[in-house]
Amino acid sequence: MTLTDNTTRIADDSRTMDRVDSPAGDDRAATGDAAGSVPVGTIVLFLLGCGVLVAAAMTVSNLGSWGAQVGEVWVFLGFFVVMSIGGRWFWAGVDAIVTALRSGKDG
Repeated sequence: MTLTDNTTRIADDSRTMDRVDSPAGDDRAATGDAAGSVPVGTIVLFLLGCGVLVAAAMTVSNLGSWGAQVGEVWVFLGFFVVMSIGGRWFWAGVDAIVTALRSGKDG
């Protein structure tokens, strides 16, 4: 084994480390997907999140009557849970899309 072989092996190891050390939740580097792509599941969750947020916005006018029927605390908690889930899905999609756009500019 020569010095050149060691240098090549170290360079190969560092490229392997770069592929393995990807940010949390970003599995594109580990799976070998093209830079700038967004996983289909993330797109689906983004669209579902948009739908949940729009549906929640359309029902805001009914919250008062639901609160009178069921109880204000239960309506508030239910609305909070629905908005939290929809918001999480929406922002997960936005983060993935922005990351894909940024990595697309680099490549």
